[in-house]
Amino acid sequence: MAKRLLDGTVRTALFCGLLWLAPAPALAQDKSTEAWQRLSRLQCLVEHFFMETGVYPLDLNEMDQYYRGKAPRAPKPIPIPVDPATNQPFTYKLEGRKYSLSVPDSAKYGGSRISVGSMDWGYLKDIADLQRFTEFVKSQQNMLKFVATYVEMYAKDHAAQYPTTLDDLLPKYLQKMPSDPLTGKNLAYKKLVDGYEISCPNPEKYGMKTFKYSSAKGIEMEQMPRGDQPKAPKALEDIKNGP
Repeated sequence: MAKRLLDGTVRTALFCGLLWLAPAPALAQDKSTEAWQRLSRLQCLVEHFFMETGVYPLDLNEMDQYYRGKAPRAPKPIPIPVDPATNQPFTYKLEGRKYSLSVPDSAKYGGSRISVGSMDWGYLKDIADLQRFTEFVKSQQNMLKFVATYVEMYAKDHAAQYPTTLDDLLPKYLQKMPSDPLTGKNLAYKKLVDGYEISCPNPEKYGMKTFKYSSAKGIEMEQMPRGDQPKAPKALEDIKNGP
């Protein structure tokens, strides 16, 4: 009787041990569910980045840095979801204006393909393009003000005389020749009798007749007639094709 009870106890212990060692189907299923949930959250962050900037991030680190920069005083940074099975970043691949997100090791999920891709926003994509175009306008404004600051610094160091050309600012005040963020062309500069002007080389690309900074008035912007203004997506194509 005692031997039979002992044998039964050993068998029970062995059986429980095998159950503990074997991967539980329910646990694997929970991991898959969690992976899908985390991928969905990550997809939301990537798509939000797109709607904010007009482009998808080059990698997840760029997106992370973007969100940290948007809220530098936040008590906690936005958490970038990671794969629950490996605790490693999800695989992110960008091809043109489409991307894919997937688990780093499908074997951890029994070979199941767990992935999501870029969403089709339809006409909302035009809103993202317009947002990106607006950012280029702001960037141009900041560039003009930035260069004007160093022109003023030059004048302060040279008996109130403004530089003859922007080349005079190199390399003490500027490390390289400033360029227009939309076309890549050098900014135009004109020394006047009583001041100076720094201009966008192709203001029409921004839908402007005038887009400049003057020492007398600061930023000056005059819009083109509505029918002559370029569409934002067309202007963005010029970035790809070059000046």
